[in-house]
Amino acid sequence: MPRTLVGDRNKQYRHLRILVSGSAAIEEHGAEEVSKILKVSLPTARKYIRNPEEMKCKQLLKLAQSLHVPIADLRESIRY
Repeated sequence: MPRTLVGDRNKQYRHLRILVSGSAAIEEHGAEEVSKILKVSLPTARKYIRNPEEMKCKQLLKLAQSLHVPIADLRESIRY
């Protein structure tokens, strides 16, 4: 039986996920390029693209800068 994610976790970081994965797709950066940018392994880069809330702040800023994401949009999408 398939599992479904239930809870506020998905809603809370939805905008951040769309921002990171959408920017990576627009810039045509796959997991390989993201892993080089962040200097992490390929499976970790894939995990970060799917769940950007698991990234450290420095990694998120570095990725956002390389994907040309405006800092105002990034701040707006982060929830504390």
